Parts: sequence; C-alpha cells; structure tokens
Amino acid sequence: MNKAGFIGFSFLLILAAAGCGKASKDMANTGQVGEPVSGETARAVALQIPVVKDGIMEPGEEAIEVVFEWEAVEGADGYEILEESKYRTEETFREPENEVTADTSQTTYRTGAQDEFDFRIKVRAYNGKGDDREYSEWSDYAYGSAYDKDSLTEEE
Repeated sequence: MNKAGFIGFSFLLILAAAGCGKASKDMANTGQVGEPVSGETARAVALQIPVVKDGIMEPGEEAIEVVFEWEAVEGADGYEILEESKYRTEETFREPENEVTADTSQTTYRTGAQDEFDFRIKVRAYNGKGDDREYSEWSDYAYGSAYDKDSLTEEE
C-alpha cells in the first residue's frame, strides 16, 4: 500500500470511529440515524397518559369532598390537575381563571363544596423541574359531584 492509500484508509477509519458512540439526547431510537424528535413526540413517548377514575363522594370536615384517583405513571415525578366546576343547574363547566392547575406527587386529588356542585378534572403526568419539565398528554375528563344526584326529585 502506498502512502496516499494508507492516509486515505486511515481517514476512513477515523470517520467510522467518530460515527460510533452514543446518540445525542435530541435523537430518538426510530430506526433512522440522525432523525430529530420534536419535543411533543418525545414527551408523549416518555410518559403515559394517566387514566383517572370518576370521583367518589366522601364526607369532609366542612364540606362534601369528591375524591379522584388514578394509577401511578412510570417515570412521573408528579401530576398536574386542571379542575372545572359548575352548580348542578348550570349547563356548562366553568374553566378556572388563568388555567390554574394544582400539582401533586400523589395519585389522588380531593375537591369539594358545601353546595350541590359538579366537578370534572383532567390530569397529566410530568417529570423534571421548572422549565425542564416534560409532560404527558392530558387525560380524559373524570367527573364527580358533591351531592347525591339520585336523591333529587324531578322538580329540583
């Protein structure tokens, strides 16, 4: 092998060695080398969507409480909850001002009222802190009431 052939062969070996190794954290294992993953796709893959059960009424100290629960999501540091409510005779749920959400590390959420209110919540899992949080998609709504609907008469 001549000197030019040796240099060319060495250059190819260096290129091949540089291409081996860990993929960057912005790349996914998609089967295609070098394909970037959007932030939304990475989040959807990383965390499952919580499945929230409809709320169960429980007596509370000062009001009737509605307790919602869901199974833990693998890899989640916590959960964000968006709650909406309405008085039983109202047609539509009121969205919270400024999309106020609650954070918890638990797999239950309690809300309640002294009057006849209906509630619905949706939950999403997250991991990370601050601006580095990654989220799952929002769950379907789960519903609950702070009164016994079966005890109401048609006139009420």
